[in-house]
Amino acid sequence: MQVYLSAWERVCQRLGRFLRRRRQVLHFLGLGAVLTATNILANTIAVSLFLTNAGSEALPLFYVLLGLISIPVSVAFSKIIDRYSRVRLFCCLLLLALVLVCGLWWLIRGQTPGIYNGVYISTSIIELLVQVLFWTLVSDYFTNLELERYTPLLTMALTVGSLLGGLLVRVLSESFTTPNLLLGLPFCYGVAIIQLLYLGRTEQPLEIGPLRESETQLLDSLRAFPRLLSRYPIILLLAAGTLISVLLWGMSEFQFYRIYADTFPQQDDLTGFLGLLGAVCSGLELAITYFVTRPLIQRWGVSRMNLVYPLTTLVSFIGLALSFRLPAAIVANINYDTLYSSLAQPIQNLNYGAIPHRFAGRVRVILDGLLYPICQAVAGLVLLLQQAVLTPLQFSLVGVFLSGVFVGIGYLTGQSYLRSMLARLRAGSLNFDEIRVSFRQIPDSYVAEVRQLLTGEDPGGQILGLELAARLPNPSQFLTEVQDLLLRANSEVHRAVVKFLTTGNHPEFYRYLRTQLVSDSEAVRGAVLEALIATQQSLSSTQIIFFLEDPSPRVQALACVATWQTSLRDPQVRAAYEQTWAAFQEAPPEMANRIRRTIVRAIQRTGDRQLMPLLQQVLQGANAEVKREGLQTLARLATSSDHLLSTLAARELLHADPTVRAAAINLLQVLPREDALAPVIASLEDTSAIVRQQATLAIAAYGESCLPLVQPYLTVPRPEVVEAAIAAIGKIRTPRSEAILLQYLQTDYQQVSQTILWSQQVAATVPGWEVLAIALEDYHNLVLRRVLYVLACLEDSQMVSRVQRLLSALDGQTRLNAIETLASLGHRRFIQPILPLLEVITRPAQTPDQPPPELLEQLPELLKIRHRWVRIGALVALAATGREIPPTLVEDPDPLVRLTATKLQSPSLSPLSLEDTPLSRLFFLRKVPLFQNLSLDDLLLVDRSLEEQDFLKGEVIFKEGTWGDNFYILYRGYVSILKRVNPKNVASLTHLLAGEAQRELAYLQPGQYFGDMTLFDELPRSATAIAETDCTLLSLDKTDFYNLITQRPEIALQMCQVLSLRLRDTNKYLEG
Repeated sequence: MQVYLSAWERVCQRLGRFLRRRRQVLHFLGLGAVLTATNILANTIAVSLFLTNAGSEALPLFYVLLGLISIPVSVAFSKIIDRYSRVRLFCCLLLLALVLVCGLWWLIRGQTPGIYNGVYISTSIIELLVQVLFWTLVSDYFTNLELERYTPLLTMALTVGSLLGGLLVRVLSESFTTPNLLLGLPFCYGVAIIQLLYLGRTEQPLEIGPLRESETQLLDSLRAFPRLLSRYPIILLLAAGTLISVLLWGMSEFQFYRIYADTFPQQDDLTGFLGLLGAVCSGLELAITYFVTRPLIQRWGVSRMNLVYPLTTLVSFIGLALSFRLPAAIVANINYDTLYSSLAQPIQNLNYGAIPHRFAGRVRVILDGLLYPICQAVAGLVLLLQQAVLTPLQFSLVGVFLSGVFVGIGYLTGQSYLRSMLARLRAGSLNFDEIRVSFRQIPDSYVAEVRQLLTGEDPGGQILGLELAARLPNPSQFLTEVQDLLLRANSEVHRAVVKFLTTGNHPEFYRYLRTQLVSDSEAVRGAVLEALIATQQSLSSTQIIFFLEDPSPRVQALACVATWQTSLRDPQVRAAYEQTWAAFQEAPPEMANRIRRTIVRAIQRTGDRQLMPLLQQVLQGANAEVKREGLQTLARLATSSDHLLSTLAARELLHADPTVRAAAINLLQVLPREDALAPVIASLEDTSAIVRQQATLAIAAYGESCLPLVQPYLTVPRPEVVEAAIAAIGKIRTPRSEAILLQYLQTDYQQVSQTILWSQQVAATVPGWEVLAIALEDYHNLVLRRVLYVLACLEDSQMVSRVQRLLSALDGQTRLNAIETLASLGHRRFIQPILPLLEVITRPAQTPDQPPPELLEQLPELLKIRHRWVRIGALVALAATGREIPPTLVEDPDPLVRLTATKLQSPSLSPLSLEDTPLSRLFFLRKVPLFQNLSLDDLLLVDRSLEEQDFLKGEVIFKEGTWGDNFYILYRGYVSILKRVNPKNVASLTHLLAGEAQRELAYLQPGQYFGDMTLFDELPRSATAIAETDCTLLSLDKTDFYNLITQRPEIALQMCQVLSLRLRDTNKYLEG
């Protein structure tokens, strides 16, 4: 009991943190906004003081000093950031900043020489360190999973802080002088310190293991940099872009700050103007990021977007050269500040995608951590030289020239990006669909690479070449290669060719399609005709009749589609069509289905609703594959007004093939009719998982009206049906549906606290009690899976799945992080009741040697639990203690409970063990590693698929080189696995079988298995199995295995995971 209480105390403490998670997020949003507003306030004041006192001519020296100081400060800061409490370090930094600002204010009053350089440099360094510490602190309090959810909110809060900071400067400048505005910074720092102290007192950071120091990472990155540079040339262009952009940044800032200083000679006016401009820039940044940058990337792709910021920079310097006045300065400032953050940085991040992910971090360390401050110092030196010899106009013209160089670097970066991405695509390390946005248009310089792909022998490369060719300015130049592909390629490449021919909006394409209609090749005629149909190009009646009489059935089938598109009213065409269609009806089944499939895919490409009647004709008498594709095509073309299709769909719900039934449900989802709802809901009980899954989507489309009809399925005895009902209700995502799911879990919520106590009191090693211990563990895992499944149906299923995997991690801190992530979700009310269970799962308590007396008295309560296995375990425990079995359980609705109660009505005098129960084989299977992660219900399905087979000592179970379909688990006895070897290798011989030398590979004991690969391949046995003693095997036939995984696919997934681990161990053994 004491163990349980201490665990419960820990749970209560953690529960308090869980309930405060949302408040914690709000706290960080507020902290980020305050810190950003403070930085804007400090930076604006520092710039105003610097420009009106030191003058814009002092900016180059400032850049040099800032770059030189930033490097050692960053290195020193990296040495201490991981050694002390981040909250305490942050408070110390802000306290130091507070004292520093007060000291600077006092020195300004004394007109100390060089003080304005000190103010500007100090605020810039503080801003840098504050940004680093803030994001580091965020990572201390949120897991990676949570960061994915909260980073957009935090970024938004920082932008809002910038906006408020700029407005605050503008308002305060009306009432206070600029030097006195410095005294507002200690107040802001003080507010942030209070927020941090409150955070430190009320929240505990995640426990984080020792980290590698950043200087070590920097050294590793420097060592690897030359090799990376040789493999990925884009890195050199990224470095050159960093150098030129920093230099242009310095020149631009130098120019517009000079104009600001001349336009606003009064310090307070300059401060107010800078504050207002900063607020405007922050608002523009937010708008451009979400409403300009994202659409442009989608439309132009990454390659061309690399030119946008260099071009805007060029325009800003041309403006400065033409008019060295305030409007030009504001444009340059917006380019330098707003467009850099909203345009240049997102594109730069995408450019790093051309470098494999495992190397991109190292490159960033070099470019951002080392090269950037060095370039800053170099920019200052260059500005010093330019300032001494150039007029403002000449200065701007140099900026125009360097901007032109910047445009050239941007162009080369875009080209290098394309080459790098193309190389990764050809190597298979990238999927084209994942980066389609990067290839909106490809320049002509890639013609050779595309032609090489098209003429290669790899079908995947050919398809990639067709995708890329369609994005070149003149894709018609590849028509010769395309025709060659039609003559020799497989069906998948053939479909890609048709897709290519339908995307070419070029006169050469149309000329090619028309001329090739009379090609001698059936493949070419079929492809061009299909392309013309897909693009809805009209054909004359003569042409259609010509193709209806074509010797190729495929071309005839396509001509039927063209007839429906254009010329069905022409008597001659109609007569030819009917003759062709009648011939199709008499064709052999295999050919008829090929014709139907051709028509279905052609209609699918057109997206033409007027072809739906033809499609319905095609489906009559079709095989399962054609029906599935046809129903899917109808679902794409149909609208809610096509009520007649519901009859067709309802009829196909009775089809023997589950993929056809799923496609029919998908069609009914498009046609939400009340009379179709009943058969869709009934499909929740389908034996096929894909049908049940499709039914959940269709039910969700009907909305809340179907909830009363679905809710009863939550209580059916089949777990897979219950899961389908949960998914259907969860996908509706209304308060009512959430309430139903919460009510469904109430029984488990109410029982789990008590079953936790019982599980910690059960003596699992005492005979008669082990069944109950196993059953309670199974129940707890079931409750956890059930709650997480409900949560996955309400939240992001991928995130919940990742959390579920982390809950089984070996590292305790990882498991705790996963729990905290669950508790921070929007539907945390589903998680709160099982927090004690999560605590037990992550930190299991030791079980006692003997069950306490109070547990013996509560065994009747265990018999009331709805989980069948807990009731069975309680029955066995009752029998072990010599107590009478309640007569009501002999008539229990559950057949397994009835069987166990009947068996135990007359308990033996000896203590009961697993072997004494009618389900002893089931509990044996639970100890087999292959099934150790399966629930008892899943094990029951496996057990029912197994057949006992007895073998005598010395009998051959199967022989190497023979064919077999059975997988075996050793239930009793011992088995040797033998491998035929060369007789000369006498030292390794252990057996002689039928005169053949054999070497023993394994000596198996009960619980081990063999012959498992026969479930997954069609190869002969790779070894011989022989009974070393009289033994009993549990055999699983391949057909039974497929039936099993059809009902419960997760069983196959669990088995494959265990088998893959065994293969990994085998590889390690061989490598060792």
